[in-house]
Amino acid sequence: MCDLTTDQCATFPDSKFSPMRARAFVREHGCPEHASVALGALLLVTRELVTNAVLHGAPPISVQLRCLGTEVQVIVGDMGDGLPDQQGAPGRLGVGLRIVADVADEWGTTPLPSGTEVWCRIPTGFMPKRFGWPSSESHNGWS
Repeated sequence: MCDLTTDQCATFPDSKFSPMRARAFVREHGCPEHASVALGALLLVTRELVTNAVLHGAPPISVQLRCLGTEVQVIVGDMGDGLPDQQGAPGRLGVGLRIVADVADEWGTTPLPSGTEVWCRIPTGFMPKRFGWPSSESHNGWS
């Protein structure tokens, strides 16, 4: 877990504006150190997962952010009872989940007693400090 931020969660209605609002939530509440490195990928997967929840799920739609330091986990839940086609079945994924599968280190689905969650983990580019790698402030990658 990240020492800088706690897990963040927000709920959105079943609305065509929810993907945009969820992106604003991620931009505002992501970890200032770790999530900023992966912000573009986080915004992309959040938009795709929330759009899928709006189109195929049932409200309310929840978005959770969990910073793990080396990666950020995005979890989108809704009250729908169907699961998206499972990972590992290339021809069966919709466009949005194919994007998530291409961008994320890993992703999956979790059936809940009331609803479904789809989660993914986006790498931040940070190595754990125990490996002695410098932080982003002191290292720009290639110099």
